Amino acid sequence: MLKPKQDTSKKQIKKRKMQEICSLLVPGPGELGKIEMYSPAFYAACTTGGILSCGLTHMAVTPLDLIKWNMHF
Repeated sequence: MLKPKQDTSKKQIKKRKMQEICSLLVPGPGELGKIEMYSPAFYAACTTGGILSCGLTHMAVTPLDLIKWNMHF
């Protein structure tokens, strides 16, 4: 009779652990609310993504290219 109670508590502990792990994850796009395609919010999100992905990389690499180019001459 003690084993079913232990199994139940183990299941509850496992369930709590899974809930804790899931609470640490970033929710997917469908969970936060959708951005309508071609709306101003869509273009704002794309602009922000482009700035973060390309803009920061370009700012880091371009000065290195200029230094390398100046070293050749």
